[in-house]
Amino acid sequence: HNDALIIAGGANFPKPYWGEDKVWHDDIWALNKSGKWTKAGSLPRPLAYGASVSTQWGVLCMGGNDATRTYSDVFLIGWDPKSETAELEILPSLPTTIAFSAATTIGSKVYLTGGTETNELLSAMNNLWTLDLEDTASGWKILPSWPGPSRGLNLAISQNNGKEEQVFVFSGRRESGNGDLEFLKDGYAYSPSTNDWRRLADSPVCFMAGLGFPAGENHILIAGGADGSLFFKADELKDEHPGFPKQGWAYNALTDAWQKAG
Repeated sequence: HNDALIIAGGANFPKPYWGEDKVWHDDIWALNKSGKWTKAGSLPRPLAYGASVSTQWGVLCMGGNDATRTYSDVFLIGWDPKSETAELEILPSLPTTIAFSAATTIGSKVYLTGGTETNELLSAMNNLWTLDLEDTASGWKILPSWPGPSRGLNLAISQNNGKEEQVFVFSGRRESGNGDLEFLKDGYAYSPSTNDWRRLADSPVCFMAGLGFPAGENHILIAGGADGSLFFKADELKDEHPGFPKQGWAYNALTDAWQKAG
């Protein structure tokens, strides 16, 4: 916002990484175009795993959690370059508490997808909510859900499919009633003009908790994320864990096809 990159909240493991409890943070940091980091303020509470999108009004932050609770709070973080401080504006709360969700924007509207109602994956939802940032007083609206399983740690990206800007939802993870984990590869696209969804080609791998962003006129690029291949070996591998996959992927919204992207 206003030519500054804003980093707020988050969680990490202090060293040594193994056997320590995760720590949540409330710091707000800003990086300006000259490469200077500034401690810009603090969140109302330590918070991580919420969804965020950049808008002309500021960075919109939605939901999130700490070690014990999940929240429904929504707020804008704006950057004041003169005072070099972050300014917070409270907006209408979400329909329920949520974490591990993903959001994107089309015009003035933000679309929030997926996530868990509590800190437990078993509470993953099948949801699409929207807020018009030019009419925030009207609050969040609940839209039709995609025709597939609930999920958290999914991706949400807006891109043009040759006809209109649509909301694309990919991947994620869910837990079944018997405790089994599912690493998802299915994808869906939501049409604002017809208010419905269509199923897309499955992704080559799962990329839960990764990052997706539009590129060019019709492509979506995927960076990072976990494919689930080493999910159950973390305690065994510890410091020998190779980390998350480095392979990037590209999705063509015109042809509904995937390819490797470096």
